[in-house]
Amino acid sequence: MHTVVVEPLPVGWRVVASADSGDQYFLSGKSAEISARRLAQRLASAGEMTELVLRLRGGALAARYLCLPPVRPTEPPLVIETPGVKRPMPEAEGDPAPA
Repeated sequence: MHTVVVEPLPVGWRVVASADSGDQYFLSGKSAEISARRLAQRLASAGEMTELVLRLRGGALAARYLCLPPVRPTEPPLVIETPGVKRPMPEAEGDPAPA
């Protein structure tokens, strides 16, 4: 299973992935979250179950999702929010944390 994490930096945000994709750096949390979500879904589409973790400024957990490989190649990956964190997964909105 791969893990993709969005975490705050003193200036900006970082996307860290267990896959050998290298760290990505962003000035906005929105951009980091969109990139992380796309990466997690690409990994799931390739057959790898992937955990997506979004952290707030200060390190608290904002959201956690599991991206499961699609049942059929023509379908998108299944994204499931894990229990304990109540936050919808927006399509392309919002900063994962207030600045």
